[in-house]
Amino acid sequence: MASKPLHSQHMYFHLGGGYSMATGKQSMPNFFNCTETPDSKYVEQIRFSFGQGLNLQGSLGYMFNDYLGTEIGINYLNCDNWRSKETYTDTLVSYTTAQNWKTTMVRINPNVIFQAEPAIVTPYCKIGILLGFGSISQEKYRNKSQTIEETWELSGGMAIGFNTILGANIELDDNMYVFTEVAITRMNYSPTKGNLNTYLVNGVDKLSTLNKNTTEIEFVDNYNVLPAPTSGYPTQVFKQSHPFSNVGLNIGFRWTFK
Repeated sequence: MASKPLHSQHMYFHLGGGYSMATGKQSMPNFFNCTETPDSKYVEQIRFSFGQGLNLQGSLGYMFNDYLGTEIGINYLNCDNWRSKETYTDTLVSYTTAQNWKTTMVRINPNVIFQAEPAIVTPYCKIGILLGFGSISQEKYRNKSQTIEETWELSGGMAIGFNTILGANIELDDNMYVFTEVAITRMNYSPTKGNLNTYLVNGVDKLSTLNKNTTEIEFVDNYNVLPAPTSGYPTQVFKQSHPFSNVGLNIGFRWTFK
């Protein structure tokens, strides 16, 4: 006869991690692979989502009874890099332009938990929202007439998303369990500002020579084209929505406090 290790009202803590695969991929202007010569040009579109990568998570929860509970979790997402490269080659000249995008995000995740009849293996479902706080790093490199290296950081604002988690707790002893779960997340992130943190010309730091409208960006819903902004103010551009949707597999341990 199966025991009922997850019984009655109790608190629990779980700690784990896993890997998420990107879903809801999007394309972005000026982000593609290109190989060009005087006689040919091949262009490849890149579709991506920043939701792909490793994540660590911890949560504190409370079961009201055997079947219903709630929890609050914190998730740290370290996304895989996404790269593009453009090259031009002929007998007299060749040059390369490259980009590398990477990001991290901390997500607060309140969930409602629906649990099956407690047993040695207890299935459950979680439904909740995600509140994300992160930053996106964009590294640029080009060596046409001179070598220029830039690093931008896009940040500010809060991402809001939704998740559905299907999993199961597996009993190890009266108070400790292994959990495994599949998490489906839908989320986009729109930064509110951008800052140029690195600007090297032929290896020499030239950041201090640039004006504010070259080193700072404000992402807005609307802006005035005329009169033109002065050099002492950030450049304003339309907000950009970056995808963070994914499907992930997580595993970890759960401790109950009865």
